Amino acid sequence: YLRQGREWARYASIKARRITGNVQDAISLFSKLSSFVYRRYLDYAVYDSLREMKSKIMFQVKQNGYENNMKLGAGGIREIEFFGQIFQLIRRGVDHSLKRKKILSILDVLASEDYVPENVTWELKSAYIFLRLTENHIQEYGDAQTHELPGEGYARTALYVSMGFESWDEFEKTLYTHMQRVHEHFSELLADGKNDKKQN
Repeated sequence: YLRQGREWARYASIKARRITGNVQDAISLFSKLSSFVYRRYLDYAVYDSLREMKSKIMFQVKQNGYENNMKLGAGGIREIEFFGQIFQLIRRGVDHSLKRKKILSILDVLASEDYVPENVTWELKSAYIFLRLTENHIQEYGDAQTHELPGEGYARTALYVSMGFESWDEFEKTLYTHMQRVHEHFSELLADGKNDKKQN
């Protein structure tokens, strides 16, 4: 990893967890991987690779038709998680306040440490909570691991009613407002050197 590891491997390792095997072996492995994933300096050289990763995510959304996908679509859960994890990759090695696993806690740190404006983190957190709740309701109704909005019929009615809305149009408007805000922030991330340093 230290000689040949790529940025996508660092990114994937953020969420790595032990699922089997000896506990001490896992602790030893993660300890060794830590210096690969989280550099002990401000890693500005990584920006080009991260921009490429972001571009691939955006291309995948367009190519695969994820318009109604809560997780993978533009403005979805994956973009919020990517937003927070980018700051972890770049800064967690020197800023231990970013040593968090949950995205809502990471977003709180980004605001408190002045990495991004407070209103940005508030919008991302609000969207994340709404999207996760929507996802949970969809999965509970269909009893399946899905992230797709229901296409029509009673499933739609069940979703908007369970989310506390009077109509599908009202629910959909709120949903896409959240997703549009998320995608705007995601699109600005790493653009033209933005976020290379703390914003004033």
